[in-house]
Amino acid sequence: MEAYFKAQEQKHAELKRQREEQQRRAREKATEQAEIRRREAEVARQLEAEAERQRLQKTWELERQQLDLNEMRQLAMELSASCQRIHAHSGKVAASTRFCLPIARRNLERDIHRMDLEAIPTAIETRTEYDWMFGVPSREWKLVALLGVVYTRESIQTRYWISIQAIERYLREFGYQPVVALQRAEQLLNTARYYHVLAEDPALKALELLPKPLDAIAEFVGELDNFNMIHLLAAKLEELAFIPKPSSSWRS
Repeated sequence: MEAYFKAQEQKHAELKRQREEQQRRAREKATEQAEIRRREAEVARQLEAEAERQRLQKTWELERQQLDLNEMRQLAMELSASCQRIHAHSGKVAASTRFCLPIARRNLERDIHRMDLEAIPTAIETRTEYDWMFGVPSREWKLVALLGVVYTRESIQTRYWISIQAIERYLREFGYQPVVALQRAEQLLNTARYYHVLAEDPALKALELLPKPLDAIAEFVGELDNFNMIHLLAAKLEELAFIPKPSSSWRS
């Protein structure tokens, strides 16, 4: 009987070993098949990506061939002249006290009273070169920037550094955009860069010299510093930052 039970035990052990071996081989086969499918999928993805790249390249080349470079040069000169006219005109007209954006008309008077401003700060009324940037009276967008970012109860209490990019974002979200001529100039430059054309053309290079919103905001921030309204951290344009000072320290 002992021999019988031992034989049975060996038989069961062998059957178990065979089952485990079969399971191991099945797992290995499944892993191999999964790897094959993964490689096939990767090859298919690469082929699809290459086909899409070639399609986009052909589209880009076709669109590039269809560009009218003379028309682009002419447009660039017209936009430069338009910006010069706007600039010149802005320096001749009297400063306006009206507000163009409805939201500015609704909010600014309320914010002026909320922050206990007895008079509009001189820095707001001081003219700067790029006052015309947003196509509205500079008094408007500067007041919006002052009361929305620079001089708020939170900014005075926390005394955190504020970047000029924060002002740019706030003005954009508020609804202020560069004048149309500047927007079209930026679009034209982006088109020329995308299609690698007119890189050395004087008319396009002139557009690169046109001001950006940060240039106008930097001028405004500089005036705030001149009138002791902020503590300015001197840095490159993109890194300019400041801490607002309480109104008691402002110079008029």
